[in-house]
Amino acid sequence: MITAVVGLPRDCTARPATPDDAEAVVALINAAEVTDLGEVVVEVEDVRAEWASSDVDLPTDTLLVERDGHLVAWAQVEGVAAQADVHPAHRGQGIGTALAGWIEARTATRLMGAAERRTGQTLGTAEGGGRGLLRSRGYVETYEAWILRLPRGRPAARRAPARGRHHPSGRRPRR
Repeated sequence: MITAVVGLPRDCTARPATPDDAEAVVALINAAEVTDLGEVVVEVEDVRAEWASSDVDLPTDTLLVERDGHLVAWAQVEGVAAQADVHPAHRGQGIGTALAGWIEARTATRLMGAAERRTGQTLGTAEGGGRGLLRSRGYVETYEAWILRLPRGRPAARRAPARGRHHPSGRRPRR
């Protein structure tokens, strides 16, 4: 199914993701991460887990942008959070702007009737990767999130989140 996206370059097509697209999406994310962060932090299992969650409806909450049969960008709305990447070789051509418009429209639909209508977008620490685009659309930074690593062979301490804190999925931890 082809999806109409306002502002997308004419030589690009858009469609929802399917489970079979997970590896191509991760390859795209990784290309953007290497450019923006200098390292890869997402694995195919991460994307598959998000897509299997009840917070993501692939036909309505995801968008893949292709040019000449190749994936050049993607976006996803999960709850009130959004993710999007444009392959570094295809940036500066209006694709990110079109994705931002699609994300805002999808979020507005999902949050219709909610008291607060806002969305979040994860960005790396580098100035590239859409930061200027989002600022130009009125987005502001509200918080930071870190990915922590343990040295090999050192197990993580098992403990419940601090009182008042919840798992990022929104589910309460089991006790």
